[in-house]
Amino acid sequence: GLKSLKKHWRVRVAFVYRRMFEWSLSHYAYQNNPLRESAPTLWPQEMGRRTVERPSDSFHVYFKKFFGDDDGRRPLNNSKVMHNPLQTMRRWKTHFSDVRVINMHNNGAGRNLVSNFLCHTIPEASRVCQKSMSEKTLLVSNARSSLKTTQPIYIDIIATEALKRGMVDGAAISRKDARDAIESYATRKLGLHSLEYFPLQCLSDNQLKIFWDASLRLEQESLQLSESYPDYPNEEFVSLRDRFDDAVERWKFCDVDVNLILGDQRWIDFFQNHI
Repeated sequence: GLKSLKKHWRVRVAFVYRRMFEWSLSHYAYQNNPLRESAPTLWPQEMGRRTVERPSDSFHVYFKKFFGDDDGRRPLNNSKVMHNPLQTMRRWKTHFSDVRVINMHNNGAGRNLVSNFLCHTIPEASRVCQKSMSEKTLLVSNARSSLKTTQPIYIDIIATEALKRGMVDGAAISRKDARDAIESYATRKLGLHSLEYFPLQCLSDNQLKIFWDASLRLEQESLQLSESYPDYPNEEFVSLRDRFDDAVERWKFCDVDVNLILGDQRWIDFFQNHI
């Protein structure tokens, strides 16, 4: 057990930290992407109090699951986004004095994710660090365009909301075929090739402030648990702020505005004549 490890080994515990707002965007996309294998394939149906095959969540719904109401009345300390990772790190910190939190975003000059991990986790092995920096990483980025990663979610939101409003006959067309028809019309007829071309409804300034404050606090408290970051350096703050602002500017915290879309005469004609 832990006593044996502490008695016979010098143990260094390493956590790899990912910024909360970036992790949550990936988590949201994974949980709601209708193209993943375990995603719902049938239309949402209500059976008593039980929902079968739910629609994709909007990002606003996802946000509220973590932070409560729009006015942020749920304290951030009670948010599972804040609580779980910090609790885990602090638990290990009580048993081992050498705990390091590796900021996967702070690669530095010439570093990639692998070399960043090695250089921070075992700084004594300087030649290993230099070697890892001189070689090309074997990691392959899974980054995709916003069209491929997020648009299927919003197409599904449009489809299921149209069904709810009686604009789609769920008995006549499958959920997948409806999505395919909507995406084809959006891209080929209307030129809506990515999320930012749709009418959008984004998080409010107050919601963005809640998101920013939570991201900053989690980063500060996480990195300060590490031997590598006894204080929260200013360059980390600047990096976090820049990446958060960039996400805002690229509409990462936005949903399609289904009310505007389904009220648009072009879409009304489409649902009447093509689905």
